[in-house]
Amino acid sequence: MLRRSIVGSAAILALVMAVGVFVGLLMQDSEPEVAAQSDEGERRTVSVAGHGEASVPPDLGHFVVGVEVSNDDPDVALEESNELVAAVRAALLDAGVAGDDVTLGAFSIWPEYDYRQETAVLRGFRVSHQLAVTVRDIDQTGALLSTAVDAGANAVHSVTFSVEDPSAALDEARAAAFENARLKAEDLARLANGSLGQIVSVTENSYTPYPVGRDGAGEAQDSASPVPINPGASTFTVTLQVVWELN
Repeated sequence: MLRRSIVGSAAILALVMAVGVFVGLLMQDSEPEVAAQSDEGERRTVSVAGHGEASVPPDLGHFVVGVEVSNDDPDVALEESNELVAAVRAALLDAGVAGDDVTLGAFSIWPEYDYRQETAVLRGFRVSHQLAVTVRDIDQTGALLSTAVDAGANAVHSVTFSVEDPSAALDEARAAAFENARLKAEDLARLANGSLGQIVSVTENSYTPYPVGRDGAGEAQDSASPVPINPGASTFTVTLQVVWELN
């Protein structure tokens, strides 16, 4: 029994010593990483946000027109709606709009009621069918809108404008944002009695505007002349968060 106890104690002591050596090695390996983190934390930096924007005239026109028909018979209402939508689409194609630029939009059919002494009385059914139109020659937006109305569209849901390729405007806004950031950083470095070093990081946030224009539903009026249109401008904004080393 005594010999077995001595052997067991020796094994336990050897295990404790091995664990101690392993822990020591782990602590020794981790010391350079801690030192590196400490050195990294001592690096001085200056971080600024630069803003830039560029405004350009839109080159695409968009409008959504609709046909709304009411009838006691839903099948009759649907047939009348389909005929009017086909007529509007044909008129737009004849006016030079490409087939892919005239797409079918929202479609709905619902019952209409009159309320008499808290009793709902079915009045008939209304069908609403919309067409979304893209105009490549933006100057023709008003004329084409009038064409759609003359062909049978009796509701105008939106008229908007956009930029087909915003890359040049975004490049201009980005360059302005970087210059704005650099000037701010140089001022801060001067106030801190230092100078700018290398760039550490750059983060970008860009804003591409939604199509601008006049939105909202309305009843279309008979029009013998083009609807007056003012496209305005589209403004693209870029914000850069730039971090420099501070010497």
